[in-house]
Amino acid sequence: ITAALEKKGLQKANAIIFSSEWATQHARDFYNINPKKIFTVKFGANLPIPEVLPLKNYSEKIKFLFLAVNWERKGGIIAYEAIKNLHKKGYNVELQIIGCNPNIQESFVKIIPFLNKNNPDDLAQIQQHLQNSHFLFVPTRADCTPIAFCEAAGYGLPVISTDTGGVSATVEHKKTGVLLPLKASSADFAQNIQHYLDHPQEIEQLSKASLMKYKNELNWKTWGEKMKDIILNLK
Repeated sequence: ITAALEKKGLQKANAIIFSSEWATQHARDFYNINPKKIFTVKFGANLPIPEVLPLKNYSEKIKFLFLAVNWERKGGIIAYEAIKNLHKKGYNVELQIIGCNPNIQESFVKIIPFLNKNNPDDLAQIQQHLQNSHFLFVPTRADCTPIAFCEAAGYGLPVISTDTGGVSATVEHKKTGVLLPLKASSADFAQNIQHYLDHPQEIEQLSKASLMKYKNELNWKTWGEKMKDIILNLK
């Protein structure tokens, strides 16, 4: 019944707007909606984005940021096991966890259980960690359009995640980050990350491409302009 009602509502709409190609394709194929009235308009960042980003050192410690409240659904254990794998191999890596407390006692793991971005001091801490990290590592188990990935792009932060749901709308594999299949293990992630640790200049390339993707696609100004065009051209 729910699917039938959704299909009826979508068929009556003059324009249907989704935030990812994944959702757009699903609506077109599952509900058999006319593709001419379906649009993809990507979300922007809900954090202040600095006009100038500090230069980063890619030849010393590489910091991975796990920024999420739900440890299990966001794939926290996979991120931890992957970084643990690389630490054991002798790589100078650190995992900074913000938003949850998995109670891990490791020298290469730092934990801040909670930061409220509505609190100016906490927001400043979040921004500082985004600026000081080299990757956002959130191998999510399920997501539609993670705005945190848009925010990471605004800070020139490549994202390491899974190719599930609408994640690929914000992250391009080997261009602005790393996207592995949902079935990928922590060892698979460690192997892919190791390539960049062995070729740090490529991390900088990912960073630059991430920032460019934010400026071109993943910001609310672009969202507003595209929404305006869609609305003004409705028939």
